[in-house]
Amino acid sequence: MKVDSKVVLLGSENIGKTCLVHRIFKGTFRGEYENTIGAAFCAKRFNVEGKTVTLGIWDTAGAEKFESISEQYTRNSDAAIICYDVTDKPTFEKAKQWIVTMKRDQPKCKIYLTGTKHDLPNQIISDSVASEYAYIEDCFHIRTSSKNNINVTELFYKIAKDHLTRQHPVTLPRESINLTRQTMRNPNVVDCSKC
Repeated sequence: MKVDSKVVLLGSENIGKTCLVHRIFKGTFRGEYENTIGAAFCAKRFNVEGKTVTLGIWDTAGAEKFESISEQYTRNSDAAIICYDVTDKPTFEKAKQWIVTMKRDQPKCKIYLTGTKHDLPNQIISDSVASEYAYIEDCFHIRTSSKNNINVTELFYKIAKDHLTRQHPVTLPRESINLTRQTMRNPNVVDCSKC
């Protein structure tokens, strides 16, 4: 199967990365998994605006002893889902470290900061704190629950859609640029006849 976009999942161990992958591929939730050793790969097709985008998804190990192995899987990634558990502050700090690493080593990679276990009541990392951090770091932020199927499909669909946008960037027609220049010369003149 031809892969259009390489996606890597990164973050601490036991935060639900494999649950995200299982939910998007199988459509179900399994609460118990053995820790990933190295990485697991799967590919999934998405239909976005009449086009098919195949995401090649690498689920990496979260244990520190496998961190150097996980870094090998980040090479040439188009997207990184960097996960943290909304009930565990050290996992958010680790996610921040992964963001720094990815921005340094893979500057063209789009980063999706993803809070997992959004269904749990004892959330320590607020949505506003994570969203503000993501804004500062120029990342997309989303909170998910694999158990309750909250925002899982939306996350992967967004990655597929962003892939298409990067492949076919939107450009403004030349007239709109000229209209902006004209308006800038005389801010009191608003000409909407060309809109």
